[in-house]
Amino acid sequence: MVAAKQRRKITRNGSIEAVRDQAVTVGEDVRDLAQMAGKAVLDQMNPLEEYVRERPLRALLMAAGAGALIGFLMLRR
Repeated sequence: MVAAKQRRKITRNGSIEAVRDQAVTVGEDVRDLAQMAGKAVLDQMNPLEEYVRERPLRALLMAAGAGALIGFLMLRR
């Protein structure tokens, strides 16, 4: 009976360690994906910054229009 309890405890501890290892692996994967997403966003910002520098009035009007549209849609709810 005691041996069975010890085996269950070892098995539980082993499974806890396995779950902990999986959680660490998943955490590392999520961190890597977040870093890749951040890099992708920064890569897309460069052309956007160029566009705004070349056409500031047009960019301002587009932003104002998008804000007005979002505001209008939010009022309807």
